[in-house]
Amino acid sequence: MRRSLSIKQTDFLVWETICDTLENSSTLKESFKNTQLDTKFKSDKEVKNEVRRVRHNIQRISREINDLNENILLIEKQKWTNKMDEKTYKEVKSSIIDNIQELESQRDSKELTITDTLIQKKWLNWIDRYSKKIDKYRDTKDKELMKEVFGEVLQKIFVDWDVDTKEHILDIRLKLPLFNDKIEYIDKSNKSLGYKLKDGKKSKELRYKKTNNVKRFIESKKKI
Repeated sequence: MRRSLSIKQTDFLVWETICDTLENSSTLKESFKNTQLDTKFKSDKEVKNEVRRVRHNIQRISREINDLNENILLIEKQKWTNKMDEKTYKEVKSSIIDNIQELESQRDSKELTITDTLIQKKWLNWIDRYSKKIDKYRDTKDKELMKEVFGEVLQKIFVDWDVDTKEHILDIRLKLPLFNDKIEYIDKSNKSLGYKLKDGKKSKELRYKKTNNVKRFIESKKKI
């Protein structure tokens, strides 16, 4: 960089941009609504109970897998003591292995169910918390709060310098295409027919000229 950034100006512009996106994004609003419907407004207690139930199923499946592995040891012992012929041994072992693989697949699926349930609940809580309180957060000085919000939606920021216009360029990249996303009604004259969600963009470019009077710069941007 030929010109150093104004940290205060940069922080303000990026934070305002993220706040605007969280407040106005149709994707986040739709996700919030759908997640609420999917979880049927599940309480933390209900989520814990559901996770506990699935974990019990996983434990049961694991016990069955252990029992089957022990059965393999038993038939191998029978084979080596000549109590079971080679053909029967292979057929029985193959059948047991197939059962083990099926149970392992079920266990993996249930483990993913737990992960999805916890992520869904976290996403619901996050959207609820930030979508309703965005105005309050605009003027926050809490760096940990800003860091948490950035961590949820921000991927990276590229910085450049325009020699001709003497401006800093911020290329903000999000994890989701939230910039200028929107809903499009199937028929604007009859909105009851429904709508579809149109993705926005993952990147947005901001430009600014460094100034010594950052306070005036921030006040002028807020008025806009």
